[in-house]
Amino acid sequence: MRLLQTETLQFKEFFDTNIPKYAILSHRWDQDEVSFKQMRKGQAPEGLGLTKLRNFCLQARTDGYEWAWMDTCCIDQKSSAELSEAINSMFRWYRNAERCYVYLADVNERLVEDDRSFHPRTRTEILASSWFRRGWTLQELLAPQEIIFYDAQWRSLGDKYGLHPLIEEATGIAPIYLHQPDRCCKTYDRKGPSAATKMSWAARRETSRSEDMAYCLLGLFDINMPLLYGEGGAKAFRRLQTEIISKQVDESIFAWKFVFDPRPRYAGILAPHPRFFIDSDTVIPNYNYDLRSLGNDPRYWMTNKGLAMKCPAGVSLKIAQDFAMISNPLNCRIGPCRISPERSDSDVRIIISKFDGKCYRVRDSESVEDFYNLDSAAQDPADDKIIYFALEP
Repeated sequence: MRLLQTETLQFKEFFDTNIPKYAILSHRWDQDEVSFKQMRKGQAPEGLGLTKLRNFCLQARTDGYEWAWMDTCCIDQKSSAELSEAINSMFRWYRNAERCYVYLADVNERLVEDDRSFHPRTRTEILASSWFRRGWTLQELLAPQEIIFYDAQWRSLGDKYGLHPLIEEATGIAPIYLHQPDRCCKTYDRKGPSAATKMSWAARRETSRSEDMAYCLLGLFDINMPLLYGEGGAKAFRRLQTEIISKQVDESIFAWKFVFDPRPRYAGILAPHPRFFIDSDTVIPNYNYDLRSLGNDPRYWMTNKGLAMKCPAGVSLKIAQDFAMISNPLNCRIGPCRISPERSDSDVRIIISKFDGKCYRVRDSESVEDFYNLDSAAQDPADDKIIYFALEP
C-alpha cells in the first residue's frame, strides 16, 4: 500500500505487516486531479486537485495522522496490474483506515446560530450532493468505522453517526448498517443485508466507466475477480453475480425486476445492471434451511448449459407445444416495508418462459397475465425438476 506523508507529501510503500495508522479520503473526482506520476516528479500543477490534496493532508496532520491515502495520487492509474490490485483491495483499505474524511465539494455549511443546526439550504445541498450518487462512494460510506464529513471549505459537517438520518434519506441505507459496517459484507450473516438489498443501494448510482458499476461492488460482497475493461457493463455485472452465486447462498440475487428499458420482454436469469434491483431493498432470504448443509444439496449451481435450478415439487407448470411457463418461488420474501406495508411478508416468485430448450425471465408486468391465460393444462410436478437458465438473453 502506497501512503502519503502528510507533512512532506512524499510517498512510501508499506506491506500488510507494517502498515501504520492512516487517514483516507473519499471524494468526487474533478478534472484537474493530481496523478501519481505528477506527484512523484514534483510536477503537480496548481489547481483544485492539488488544493484538495493539501487541505486533506493538513486536516489529517492536525488530527494526528502522519500518513494518508488518496486514490487520485496513491495509485498509479497507468499500471493495469496496480489498478486491479487496488480495486480488489479498496474495501479493505477503507475499512482499515483509522478515519475517513468525506469531502463534499458541492456543499457549503450554513448554521442557524441559535441552536447550531443546519440551515435548510445546507440540508438540501447535502441530500443533493453528487457524492451520494457515485458508485465508488458506496463502499467508501459503508467500509470505514469512523467518517467525518466536510463541506467545500473544509468545515466539519459532522460524523456519519450524527448525520445518519440525512444519510439514510439520501441513500436508503438503514442506520444499523452504517453503525456496524462489518455486517455489510459477511457471507452468511442472517442479520446482515441480503444480496438484493445491497444491489438496491447501488441502483441509483453511476460510474464514469460502465464496467465500474460491477467493480465498485466487489468489496461489498467480499468478492475478488480480475478487471476486464472493455467487456462492457452488463457482462461485468453478470460476471460479478456469477461470483456471488458461487460463494453465497442467497436467492434474493434473482429477485430483480425489469425497469427503465421497455424493449426486452425476455431476459436471462441475471440482471444486466444494479438498477434492476431498485425495488428490492426489503427482500430478505428465508433462512429455513441449514446454510452449512447446502453445499451437499444446493438448489442452484452453474453449469456449461447455464444456471441450473431445482424447481420444487408442487410448482405450477403450464405447457403448450414447445413453449412452457413456470411460476417459480424463490427462497426469499419481502420483509417489513415502511413505504408499502401491504407488500410485507409476501413471497417472491419469478415467471419463467421455456422455449427452444432454454429458460428465460419474463417481464413482470406481462408475465402473470400470460401465465394464467396460457391455453394449456397446469401441472404440479410431484418431484423436483431441474431447469436450466440462460445467463443473458
